[in-house]
Amino acid sequence: MDLVTDALKNRYREPQRRYHTLQHIEELLGLLDAHAVVLADPEAVRLAIWYHDAVYDPKAAKGENERLSAALFDSEWHAAGKAEDDRFHAVRAMILATIDHDLARSHPPDSAWFLDFDMAILGAADARYRQYAGQVRGEYETVPDELYRQGRSAFLRGALAKPVLYCTDAFRDACDARARRNMTWELESLLG
Repeated sequence: MDLVTDALKNRYREPQRRYHTLQHIEELLGLLDAHAVVLADPEAVRLAIWYHDAVYDPKAAKGENERLSAALFDSEWHAAGKAEDDRFHAVRAMILATIDHDLARSHPPDSAWFLDFDMAILGAADARYRQYAGQVRGEYETVPDELYRQGRSAFLRGALAKPVLYCTDAFRDACDARARRNMTWELESLLG
């Protein structure tokens, strides 16, 4: 039984979503396809992609969406009668790793790739990054502009202060410089 059901796909069509939609999932699946040969378990990464944002409430406390998404995966896995094997534990760990995208933590072998897929948007071409920035703002449309500027600026400053944005050499080489330009542009736009 495939755990990627219509009900799961429909979660990505919920009205509060602007960025965490099927577009985001499709972009990550494209990156999975492009890098599948280097992955130990592409199917685990595919499941992590589908489930990592399955629960998304922009008003949730930090980590709550990810923990609920992992719990949903856990429930669906067990409902399908599957045993808790290495893939199960790898998928859960990858979902939970998106709480903080901490590069220093120990995760399953494919986590570095999965986290880079999830953060690849930061190094997207200018037009896509600007679209992403607008989509993120749309998810927080109920937050007053000044509070949004403060919160988003803090995220951007924190990311820009990191010496390394990506886990893998491939993504560091392909995305880091552009990600820093994109985030600097957004930060300047917010503070402008």
